[in-house]
Formats: sequence, C-alpha cells, structure tokens
Amino acid sequence: MVSIVMTVFNGEKHLCKSIESVLNQTYRNFEFIIVNDGSTDSTNTILQDYASQDSRIVVINNEHKGFPISLNLGISHAVGKIVARIDHDDIWMSNKLEYQLEILQEKPEIELLGSSIIPIDVNGDIDNRYSRLFNNGMEFNSKQIKTTILKNSLICHSSAVFKKDVFWELGGYNVGYSTSVDYDLWIRFSSKHNCFIDKEPLVFYRIWSGNVSSRKRKIQTINSLIIRIKGLFVLGFSLKNVYYLLRFFVVVILKSFFYWLLIKPIKKIFLSKTMTFQ
Repeated sequence: MVSIVMTVFNGEKHLCKSIESVLNQTYRNFEFIIVNDGSTDSTNTILQDYASQDSRIVVINNEHKGFPISLNLGISHAVGKIVARIDHDDIWMSNKLEYQLEILQEKPEIELLGSSIIPIDVNGDIDNRYSRLFNNGMEFNSKQIKTTILKNSLICHSSAVFKKDVFWELGGYNVGYSTSVDYDLWIRFSSKHNCFIDKEPLVFYRIWSGNVSSRKRKIQTINSLIIRIKGLFVLGFSLKNVYYLLRFFVVVILKSFFYWLLIKPIKKIFLSKTMTFQ
C-alpha cells in the first residue's frame, strides 16, 4: 500500500480537481490522508463529502498549525511504507503512481523519487513560461542531485515519492520553517540516501497567487538562504556548492534586498501620488 498525504488550508478553489486526480489513479491500492489545517472556508465540507464516498480517504481535522506540522501529522498516520505527496492545488496525471512504483520496483535502492512537471496557471491552462522549474525536464541520478541541489530545489513537492522509514530517520519535515520545507528535506535526503528524478512529466504544477511561494515570497527567500547555508555543511564545501550559494546570494538575495529597500517604497509613493492627482 502507498500512503498519499495532502495538507490543505482554505483550499476550496482547487481542492476538488486535486482530490479527483488522486482518486482516478490507475494504481488503486492506496490510502489518502488529508490533513485539514484549520480551514475556515468550505474545505472541510468538501473533504467530508469525498470521504463519505471513498473509504480510502482519511480526513484529519487539525487546528491551524502550519504546513510542516500538518505534514508530519499526516505522515505519522500513514500505514504504507511508501509516502506520496500532493499539494491541494496541483493535479496528478492518472498514471503517476503506477509509473513511479514501477521505477521503485525496478530500482529498489531509490529512497526519494521525483518527476518532471507541466506548469499550469490559476485556470489550469499550461504556462510554458515556467517550464524550466525544478529539474527542467531532465533526468537526475543520485550523484547529480547531490552536486546540483544547492542550485535550486530540483524536485516538485507534488511529484515526490519516498520511503517512510527514511523520512523519519531524517527527522521528518523541519517545523522551524514555514516555507521551503520540501527543499530542506530534499537536501537531507540527497546527502545520505539514493535519490532519482525521472524526466517524465507526471504532475500539473499550479502557479497562482494563492500558493505558498507567492504569498510568502520574502520569508521564502530568507528560508532558502538559510537552508542553502546549512546544506553547504551537510553536502560539503565543494567549489560547485560554494558557487551555487554565492550565486543565490548575488542573484536572489541582493536583488530582493534592493527591491524591498528601494524599488517597492518608490513604487508605493508613486502610486499614492497618482491616486491623489486622480
């Protein structure tokens, strides 16, 4: 059995399509654990309706404690030895689980497996502007992941399948982060265990204003820097790793710093004056 884990907070907008993409999998032997992280919209009603129709769905209602705590809670209830993750606004292709489980059967040494993605917008239309995200449609073996992971998070969270015992051995999701918890976990996985990213796109990854990356961009940038610095100690001070850290600092951190310090205040002043003149 595979344990599929989702967390959701006020996710009524895209939740149904995400759930249905799981229930429509060609591989059927799974449990679907959904942690409702204190939603105040119609999320719980939607979840209870689906749970009443499919006994594989297990709904856990939790106080709003945040993404990593709810994820750890969901995985702590998992029965299966393999855990598959999906975010509440992403969509799986119908053969996603079957395809990945065949890879794990052929290569049992793999302990973390990811796939390529197809980016979609808020309406579900393909948005090729983001086609280079994560692994850029390329295959990565364990060695390549370990030497490239500090460049960017190579694995889309909703594409990830991993062994539960290894997940807990690594300490689970770090509850000290409110964003980038998947990136932190992938670095820890790649430092000690066999990982693989297949180039087959198996997930429609939704990019819209409601996902965590958009809503918490500033804290995500800070967390990404901290995680990369820690990753340098975990993965080693190779020239490539040091380069990726410095590259991130110059390209992302300094650019963001000047935006928040200079550009954003100027735009705010300009907009307020424009509104005054109107």
